[in-house]
Amino acid sequence: MLVNPYWPECKFELEVPFPDMKGKHASPVVTSVKATMSLVPNPAKAQTTVRFDTGDPAKKARMMLVHDAMGNVKFRKDLKSAEGEVQFDTSGWLQGVYIVTVVAPDKPLQGKLLKE
Repeated sequence: MLVNPYWPECKFELEVPFPDMKGKHASPVVTSVKATMSLVPNPAKAQTTVRFDTGDPAKKARMMLVHDAMGNVKFRKDLKSAEGEVQFDTSGWLQGVYIVTVVAPDKPLQGKLLKE
């Protein structure tokens, strides 16, 4: 239903016909969901949480890695789900930028974590 901004009491309804999707040439409806990752809090002081979603329940993430600027692995956790969250302690880390990677089947999810 559309509402006219000049006459709010005047409303329009429009019926949209959809073609019959039954038959041998019909294709299934495909919805795409974007893979996401968030780092909270960022910048981190003592602890941070990584939330991830590969966008497809069939595409499970295998691992999460955190590297420092020199490429050293500071944290590693094996994963076996398409979405979830992982908390880890950053209190003993030096100040700087760290790369967080969630290894997923299609492509890795990456983000930068700033340690205060």
